[in-house]
Amino acid sequence: MYPARVADPKSLVIASLIIYALLIQPVTYCLWKHGKRGLLGWLALHSLCVIRIVGNAVQLDDYNKHSTGGLAALILQSVGLSPLILAAVGILHEARYARDPKLNYKFEWILVIQFHLTVVAAMVLVIIGIVKLQDGASVGAVLMKVGMGIVLACWAILALWTLLSFRSGYDVDGTKLLYGVAAALPVIALREIFAAGSSYGPSSSFTSSLAVKVCLSVVPEMISIIILSRESPATTTVTPKENPDAKKRRMLELKLLYLYMTNTGWTVSIPSSGPTSERSREIWVSEMPGLALKHDSLLYAIYCITAMHLSKMEPLNVEALEACNTYFCLAIRTHRQEVNRLHKDNADAALLTASVIRLCALVIMQDRELTQYTPPTEWLLITKEAGFVFVESYPFVRDDPSSLSREILENNQELTANGAVFTGKKPWDLEIAFSVKDPECLAHLLERNQDHEQDEPWNADIEEVYRKVISFIGTTMSAVENEKNSGDVLRLLVLFPILTQKLFIDLVSERRPRALVLLAHYFALLVPFREIWWVGDIGRREIKGIESALPVGWHRHMDWPLEIVREGAVIELRNYPVLSSLNLGRRGSSYYIAA
Repeated sequence: MYPARVADPKSLVIASLIIYALLIQPVTYCLWKHGKRGLLGWLALHSLCVIRIVGNAVQLDDYNKHSTGGLAALILQSVGLSPLILAAVGILHEARYARDPKLNYKFEWILVIQFHLTVVAAMVLVIIGIVKLQDGASVGAVLMKVGMGIVLACWAILALWTLLSFRSGYDVDGTKLLYGVAAALPVIALREIFAAGSSYGPSSSFTSSLAVKVCLSVVPEMISIIILSRESPATTTVTPKENPDAKKRRMLELKLLYLYMTNTGWTVSIPSSGPTSERSREIWVSEMPGLALKHDSLLYAIYCITAMHLSKMEPLNVEALEACNTYFCLAIRTHRQEVNRLHKDNADAALLTASVIRLCALVIMQDRELTQYTPPTEWLLITKEAGFVFVESYPFVRDDPSSLSREILENNQELTANGAVFTGKKPWDLEIAFSVKDPECLAHLLERNQDHEQDEPWNADIEEVYRKVISFIGTTMSAVENEKNSGDVLRLLVLFPILTQKLFIDLVSERRPRALVLLAHYFALLVPFREIWWVGDIGRREIKGIESALPVGWHRHMDWPLEIVREGAVIELRNYPVLSSLNLGRRGSSYYIAA
């Protein structure tokens, strides 16, 4: 059986009770002052003080009752080293995070939790060992030795961890805490020596000496608590300095949001001939950002289009260029997640996000590689997908008087056939976009010869798709020739991938020459709008790229697009500033075109 524990003198018990009653005061203050960030370490230290106060109080009560004390008193007096080590690692964790904000927070927590579980397991083994020894089981001594061995190993790991923590960091308060842990570790080691001696040599005169116990157990434990409490910053909560990268991103996003509301928003909201044009633009500029604060997808889309605008104004701004890619990817990902769970609360934002993303996709076209021409399938599909989002979202916003997207759509009834496109009407049947049937000037684009009959896939559906695209081009050309509102014309052009059929996009992606020629005619209609920053030089670049990819026999069908490129005409939005990369589009600008 394990030798009977020698009771501490009553004077030592009283002194310990008084000292711990005093020590718990600063520890409680530190626990409150450090808050959640320091809960792990200071709660363990506070628990140690409570255990010692309760243990000494129970032992003092046993003296007064002339009792030898029970199992509970023995456990309370034996358990102390584990909470002390847990306190040290908790404070070390707080110090590390304060000194290095870039620390991998999740990985750090995994390490700390594993360390805690290991120490707790060791403490459980010691407690079970004490219970077994009281019952006379020899296995109790083995359990205590194993538990103590684990605690010793944990101390060594803690010491190495503390040493490595000095390699980086700059926070003053965090460094002060780290020095406190480092200073306490040698004193905790003295406590370890006594605990190890008690476990591995319980009958030795060394561990049974009262003087040794006071010098190696009682006093070191108290000194450790004093050191840790003393090194805690007295007046401020230890919090990490703001991550420089986080501050940089926060300032960038604030700048982008401000730029959108003061400049970019006015440049991407297309004016029209309708009486509600100005109201629609106000929604884009002033009210969409408010809704975006509740929906990340719309917020990221706004950041993206604004970063693109900024990169056009400042071509050497690397931060803006990086932001374009970052926020485009974020906008696409979060938008798709939102579309997958459409409901009344997010349909409005989903519809508006789709509108902004299709503009972002158009801007990306300006810088795509065209050395070996590939069709702009990604842009066509992203814009086409926006049309599907419109159809899926509209039922949720149709009867919502507070919906911003509903108001915008109702202000453009001609583009939705008074809402018929949301109830089954095909977009490619809209009168406003396909009013000119079989224009004579484009009839040659449907001509076929013997070579075409051999190489070109052809059926009634394909012919109908080509006729629809030619009708769209003819309708737009007629609007330009008749000097219709240029904002209305531009809006139609931007909506082209939504208004055309998916089969045409498939034919383009397959690099069918006739489909590419028709696409070149579409881009020719965009050429005159090149002064608008989000259109830019897309038209000319795509026409040249298509010309390089076409078989020689099809080059004669490219005469009109190439002529438009050579002439270099510019269409400006009437009664509004030219929305170019050089003009931010502020209301009240003096750069106006006469009505």
